Amino acid sequence: MEDGDVPGWATRAALWCAGADPDCILTKADRHRFVGFGLLIACIGLVAGAGMLIFAGMVTHGFHWYLVPLAALWGFVVFLIDRQIMAEPKLPYEDGRVSPGDSGPPAGRRRSRVPAYLARVAFAFVAAVVVAEVIVLTAFAPEISGRIRERAMADVRAEAEAFLGEPATAGRPATGLHAALEEAKEGERTAKDAYTNTNSQPNPNSELQKRNQENLVAWGQQSARVRRIQERVDAAGQRLDDIESATRIRPGDTTPLPPGVAREVRIIEEREHALDGFAGRHAALDEFLKDNPNVRFWPWTLRALLLAFDLMPLVLKTTTSTASYDRARQRRDGERARRAESESRAADYAADMREAADIAATNAWYQRERRRNG
Repeated sequence: MEDGDVPGWATRAALWCAGADPDCILTKADRHRFVGFGLLIACIGLVAGAGMLIFAGMVTHGFHWYLVPLAALWGFVVFLIDRQIMAEPKLPYEDGRVSPGDSGPPAGRRRSRVPAYLARVAFAFVAAVVVAEVIVLTAFAPEISGRIRERAMADVRAEAEAFLGEPATAGRPATGLHAALEEAKEGERTAKDAYTNTNSQPNPNSELQKRNQENLVAWGQQSARVRRIQERVDAAGQRLDDIESATRIRPGDTTPLPPGVAREVRIIEEREHALDGFAGRHAALDEFLKDNPNVRFWPWTLRALLLAFDLMPLVLKTTTSTASYDRARQRRDGERARRAESESRAADYAADMREAADIAATNAWYQRERRRNG
């Protein structure tokens, strides 16, 4: 960059997110380009983390603080992968030529990045699916919540109707409590007929009187059983009425309710909470889309947009020219490599000279000692 044109802390932070070295950025165009790359990569990481947080909240039926580190880790991993791809020097040839206009060696000598890019595409697909599903479920949240409430009310009503059952009709026996009531009434009629039969006998003896008393007791027991079952039938019918009243209560309504209706409202809310998970919301969305084919394409549109957004760093990396930056970085890295090699050779030469001096000194001492003793 021009002398005195020092980037501020915000610009340096964006450049760090892009994995760019500010010292190798020679033009303002490259600086603006890499700042945009960095902001995009940071946004993708934030969206991935937020999507994972919402996704985990759906799976666990609500927000929990222990999900925040998990979501932050996921977003950070996505950020690091995109930053690593963007930070990799765009040097397609082994001899260092970087400009698409340069005449390079044959294609066989290109440095292949296809495996790394394919792995990034696969990872982007997984990440985009997770985030896209969260956004789709959030976008259709009112419709999904309405379907879940309808299913909860239908389940509660179906359970109550199955418990009550239906009276016998032509060609169809009674079910549920109605079947138990019909059975109890049949037992009551049988006990009554037995009592009437023994009570109408002329000149009853002691044995007949005893049997007549037993039949009377049995008749009373069957009648009590009929009354108990009839009370349960009436209570089940009243519960159906309470359920019907509860289904007309809007969420958030603070109007005082009768005890039975309030109880059914709580039961419906508990059933809604049980169904309000990721699988339940996804099933509700499928039902809604099945009944509304005119909006069926929107979820796939959102998924495609999220996948394209997540793959944007890879697309920019492969389609955007940053030749001046890459050349500057290559020159700097080459200078550092040559300097390190020169220093290594100088150190090796100094070590060899010290070793030669030590050998020469040892030989001189040996010759002196030899002459003195000779």
